Amino acid sequence: MAAAPLAAQSSPELVTHFYVDPHYGSDSNVGNSPGAPWNNPRCTNGCSTATNLCNPVDVALQSGAVLRNNPWPFKTINGPNGALASIPSGGLPYTSPVTGVTTRYVIIHLMPGLYARTNAFGSSPRNPDNGLKPNGEVFPIHLPKGVSIQGTSALNTVFCLGDGQNSGKGPAFEFGTGNATGEGTFIDSIAIYGALKDDGVGKDASAIYLSPNVASSPTITNCFFYGNVCGIGVEGDINAGKVHDGTKIFNNTFAYNKLGIWNGSKAPDSSGFHIGYSKLILVNNIFDLNPPPSTNNLTNYGHYPLGTNTAMEGIHPDDLLVLLGGGAFGNFNAYPRNTTSPFPLRDRFDRNIAFPPFPKTKPRNPLSGGVTPQPSSNLDIRDYTENPNNGTSGQRGILFVADLLYWWGQNNSSVSNFDYSPHDLRLAPGVGPYQANFSLIKTTVVNPLVNGGWAVDPNNFSL
Repeated sequence: MAAAPLAAQSSPELVTHFYVDPHYGSDSNVGNSPGAPWNNPRCTNGCSTATNLCNPVDVALQSGAVLRNNPWPFKTINGPNGALASIPSGGLPYTSPVTGVTTRYVIIHLMPGLYARTNAFGSSPRNPDNGLKPNGEVFPIHLPKGVSIQGTSALNTVFCLGDGQNSGKGPAFEFGTGNATGEGTFIDSIAIYGALKDDGVGKDASAIYLSPNVASSPTITNCFFYGNVCGIGVEGDINAGKVHDGTKIFNNTFAYNKLGIWNGSKAPDSSGFHIGYSKLILVNNIFDLNPPPSTNNLTNYGHYPLGTNTAMEGIHPDDLLVLLGGGAFGNFNAYPRNTTSPFPLRDRFDRNIAFPPFPKTKPRNPLSGGVTPQPSSNLDIRDYTENPNNGTSGQRGILFVADLLYWWGQNNSSVSNFDYSPHDLRLAPGVGPYQANFSLIKTTVVNPLVNGGWAVDPNNFSL
């Protein structure tokens, strides 16, 4: 999919940049930790807890310039002295009494590595799959308005939601509560897996969750969601006017989840449906339901929810369409089509059934029968991700780099202990259908999803 550029900031107020390194950073001598030595420059008038002048946004250098980048990295985002602890307690925008400068936005840049609870892998201090040590992250993370997350890449900036009990409790990020309104907030270029908790609470089973306590509208772009019960769960409260209109979900890959996106409401209607009242914006996303045959190569919280899966539930047709000009609309999301023929019948979205712990939902004020549009022909991935005779059975062709590597390994028996990189959800240059004789599985055509998305023009943006 073509990358969607983030809109340029037009506000005259400034942006401050924090950094987090999960393996080599430190929360004890970087952030707002009274009495600890600081590696980052600190306020010239010392640290005053009365006036909260330990914040990096208060730093004025000897030259008089205002520090916009704090180069020494934190270890966690949400630990007791992590990056969020150095956000001014009153939130953003914040005008420093030291510098007189207003900081409207803070971007937290994440270095590559594993963001996970200390006990994510039980008695093992490291991830047995790759030897990486969790950074001791604290979930869920509530990003105040104006605070954003910028990962290095969804391939190597990875959040694991393991809780030491082989069930995995989400979410990694929660909006719709407190000051986490999503206003001026984006999450970009990270991967989240392992939200597998089955305790009857939808929030605990989601990688990112929008709660019904406060209206919110975050922007979520260029992320991987895999091996979760639900990638993004959206719960609104239409009776209280707390919905999540305007939430932008662009350029993400949802793979091997039970639910890609669930959009519903806190209370059911008279027919028992939790209607998806929130008006979301979905552009250039990929929804792949069929788990790969290499599941055993990512054993720790990387197992995939099998059984009845769906790309999206409660999504209104309008939420998938962009205005192309001349009155025409286009759907630039890729997912498997629903089929009535040829046999067998398969529904891949809008199933209107419960996916525990998520109740049944359907789109708001239905148009065209309330059925999500079928994907465009060049964005229908069913032929590459499923065995045409056996559905979501773990038998698949080639869509992602992970598929390409897996089948290469299968066809090279002389290669032992080959790492199939099952989390490599970059698009393969070419695609190919599943074959019963796996030696015949190969790329046959150029991947139609590469540059197949909508190239967003920020100066001509209509939804």
